[in-house]
Amino acid sequence: MKTNELAVISIILAAISWIPLVNFGIAPAAVYFGWKGFKEIKKEPELYKGKIYAIIGMLIGLGWTVFSYYWWISGYF
Repeated sequence: MKTNELAVISIILAAISWIPLVNFGIAPAAVYFGWKGFKEIKKEPELYKGKIYAIIGMLIGLGWTVFSYYWWISGYF
């Protein structure tokens, strides 16, 4: 059993999505890769592990996405 690569990519992108101006592209990518990794893990649980990485990557990415776009729309940018 190996850790799903997309889930690991998701959590890495989520970890660096705090960087201003970069997070507009990085945070949604963390959500996307987390979702794809989660679907792969759910499809073949005997082959992959790392569901928590995918979930954490999606949640942090979603949080930064919402924060970034709210910050941009409200005029702080």
